[in-house]
Amino acid sequence: MYFFKFNLLFAFVLLIDVTVSLYLKDSYSKKITFSSNIQEHDLPTSLKNQKFDNTYDLSDESLESLTRFKRQLRNSKRKQQARNRQKQRRQAQKSRQRQRNSLHHRQQRQPRISPAANRRARERENQYRRRMMAAQADASRRSQEAAAIAKYNAMKESPKQEVATSKTLTKEEEYEANLKKAEKEKEKVPPENPDDAKENEQLENS
Repeated sequence: MYFFKFNLLFAFVLLIDVTVSLYLKDSYSKKITFSSNIQEHDLPTSLKNQKFDNTYDLSDESLESLTRFKRQLRNSKRKQQARNRQKQRRQAQKSRQRQRNSLHHRQQRQPRISPAANRRARERENQYRRRMMAAQADASRRSQEAAAIAKYNAMKESPKQEVATSKTLTKEEEYEANLKKAEKEKEKVPPENPDDAKENEQLENS
């Protein structure tokens, strides 16, 4: 932090120095130009060239000082950015370290489970499993009993239906047997004479 303030102060002083030097050089060059313009036409060519050379020298010096100042400013900015990045990395490392420490502290603060508590938990789990198995067995037994009752009821109703069907079948079979018997008897009886048949008809009619 102090180094950053020192850099800012140094840059400010350097800027003031460059501004003052540029102002002085500009005023000096104006004086030279004004004095040379008094008898401009009377000056020889060598002096005119010397005047322009001095002006160019002044501009080159000012440019050099400006470039030096910019370079120093860029370097100071780079240093400041590097310090900021380093500071951010340190802060990130500190935050990660604090998180790890807090997690470790929480883990240490968690109460340890005693063997008796573990045993009781296992017993409760076993009892729960036994109750679930007994409930499942009871449900399966009830379903089997219901299926057996339904099957028994169906078997009680089925003989009645079978007796009714057997009776109907016997009646139909008796009728068919009687028909067949009558047909056989007709076939066994010999054919009558036509005269006897007529006499029988006359007797029946009288």
